[in-house]
Amino acid sequence: MSQLSALALALVVSLTLSTFIVVVMIKPLRGVLQQLCPRSDAITFWMSFATVMFYIAPLLFTLLFESTIIVPD
Repeated sequence: MSQLSALALALVVSLTLSTFIVVVMIKPLRGVLQQLCPRSDAITFWMSFATVMFYIAPLLFTLLFESTIIVPD
């Protein structure tokens, strides 16, 4: 497997798992935020922020650890 295809596979797996986590967590997170945030614009902000972070954090770790695992030829 080439380095590029290994990186692409790792990114696809990361994005797939992130999407699964967002789908599973979105409803419970909205319920918690409705209890904590009195205004709906705050709920919208924190939902958007959490969704972005559910994607960014795993992608960052994937890129960092995948680049250390792949040894240049």
